[in-house]
Amino acid sequence: MTTEGSPDAPGASATAVVEPIAVPTSSHGDPERREDAAAISDVRRSAIRGTLWNYSVFLVGKLVLFATTVVLARLLTPEIYGLMALALVIIIYADALNEFGISAAVVYLEDERRSNTTAFWLSLITGAASTVLVFLLAPALASLFDEPELVPVVRVLSLSFVIISLGSVHQARLRRRLAFARRVGPELAKSVVKAGISIGLAVVGFGVWSLVWGQLAAVTVATVGYWLVLRWWPVGPFDMGAARRIIRYGSQTMVVTFLGVVVRDMDYLIIAAGLGAASLGYYTLGFRVPDLVLMGVCYAVSQTLFPVLSRVRHDADALGRAYCRSMGTLALVTVPLGFGLFLVAIPFVEVVYGGTWEQTGPVLQLISLYFVFQTVQFVSGDVYKATGRQKLLIWISLARVPIGVALLLAVVDDGIVAVATAQVALSALVCAVQLGVASKMIGVGARPILAALAPAAAGGAAMVVSVSALQGAVPDASSWVVLGASVVVGAITYVPIAGYLGRSMVASVWKGLIRRRRSAVAA
Repeated sequence: MTTEGSPDAPGASATAVVEPIAVPTSSHGDPERREDAAAISDVRRSAIRGTLWNYSVFLVGKLVLFATTVVLARLLTPEIYGLMALALVIIIYADALNEFGISAAVVYLEDERRSNTTAFWLSLITGAASTVLVFLLAPALASLFDEPELVPVVRVLSLSFVIISLGSVHQARLRRRLAFARRVGPELAKSVVKAGISIGLAVVGFGVWSLVWGQLAAVTVATVGYWLVLRWWPVGPFDMGAARRIIRYGSQTMVVTFLGVVVRDMDYLIIAAGLGAASLGYYTLGFRVPDLVLMGVCYAVSQTLFPVLSRVRHDADALGRAYCRSMGTLALVTVPLGFGLFLVAIPFVEVVYGGTWEQTGPVLQLISLYFVFQTVQFVSGDVYKATGRQKLLIWISLARVPIGVALLLAVVDDGIVAVATAQVALSALVCAVQLGVASKMIGVGARPILAALAPAAAGGAAMVVSVSALQGAVPDASSWVVLGASVVVGAITYVPIAGYLGRSMVASVWKGLIRRRRSAVAA
């Protein structure tokens, strides 16, 4: 499960897909082919530039958020974390419907003034409606989970719908233009403000309200920041034709997003209902680091990859190359991170969070593997959206929901570790289905996909063997020693193997960076 805000927050970035498209090399005097090659090269440079800027946001913003999580874990109880996590799940469910896929439509459709103005007013209308609806339903939702303290928390957090809707089109237009450098300021301000207010209020004893006010302040600062950066005002009439186009595309995206939230967050709801807020608190913290590290990378890559794939969706060859290259390069980053977290989870929790959170260790181990499967299938979702085939995601999610609910309900009485184990199994199954469907849709066979994933898989397997051997040799060492030695040995093992086997992907990324630097110098 992933949630926005404290204690959860999707993050941002890595250089995982800085060259998703291979440029044709044989245009040989054909003007049209030369134009196509130049256009794809331009998109590639934009992707490189965007991913690097997203990496900057990730590196600073996630360090701030991680430090905030560590501090808050020592100031707040599992019950408080669980209450906030449950409130955020409710908000995220409503937000998936509130947004109505408008931001995705702005990225997908032509960048026209009338369409953008219409999208802004649609976003504001849906945001206000969602605030009112969630405010009125808060008592019933709190009763459902037997958590009366949930009512005021959910009602205050519902204000975020209106606040976010004021800046959602601005943010989407920057994504549409691949202007990721201009998003750095608002996103970093969001992280810093959230950290400062949440920690400050927690220190003076505000409890769950330290997280609530930190979240609201963060989204407010980000929205103001996007207005200052883009300096665009929604001027002009409301265009019904544009509204129909936005709703037609956005409604499908909304269904995909909502089903994604159901799939992603049903474990939180089931744990809250079956085991209570304290268990949900332990489980929530087990998601924190792999969510920030692994899905943070994917979230940032998607910010770059979705608009890039949308531009080349009519070129089947370029799309197929982008799919395999992006998946393989992303795996080079996420597989060692996921396997590494699995190997060091127990000493990590003891060293970083403290003895209060001991029950989080086994959950962190399993959820790290869960996120590995999530990241491997991640690029498939962007391919579906970029080609306008969100219905495939809808059908896959519709099939997954009843299976997931039945499986989690069957194991929840056995505790949060059993729930985490079930999540890993379900994620592995869905990963296989996603890869199979996507490969058939764009005409890419199993061999190129396996070849793209092989370097990360081989390096990860070697890392597991070497670190496990190390930990078995020093069973009585302190958690600090085990944690530090495991990180060093894992890196020394993984980097040479994965780097050698994936040298073509690494070289491709490096060439893209060199070209970008030369272009910047020439300009």
